[in-house]
Amino acid sequence: MRFLLPPQKFLYMWYNEKMFNKPTLREIIEKIRIIFSDIDRNIQVFQKKTALSCQNGCGQCCLSPRVETTALEMFPLLEYLFSQQQVDTWHKKAQDVSFNGRCIFYEPDVKFPNKGRCLVYAHRPGICRLYGFSAFINKNGKRSLVTCSIIKNKENET
Repeated sequence: MRFLLPPQKFLYMWYNEKMFNKPTLREIIEKIRIIFSDIDRNIQVFQKKTALSCQNGCGQCCLSPRVETTALEMFPLLEYLFSQQQVDTWHKKAQDVSFNGRCIFYEPDVKFPNKGRCLVYAHRPGICRLYGFSAFINKNGKRSLVTCSIIKNKENET
């Protein structure tokens, strides 16, 4: 499995690759989409090797106001919303909740409590792709999985 680049290294490499010509916003967005595709492929490999995955329709991470994203990883979603002429609609929804609370793109399922779906799944930011499938180097120098309690509980049951 290939490791992904941190955003600052990606931007540094991209900037130098263009020989100090500033990339256009569309070029940056396309590079982000390529990174997101790479993340998705790596997660699929990880899921096959470990059998760890999010439960279909879970969305518990979407309910947490503590899950934050960066402006950079929101560019592809923003471009999509502009192309669909939905920016004002979603901005109003965010304003209505004072830019707090659960993710505005999460739609709870009316038939099944505690389930729902992402309304912009194909364009979701990086944190949404990686949530539950990240790792950190612990004090012993080994990788430790960072995942949600639902996936941890599912793992402990098996």
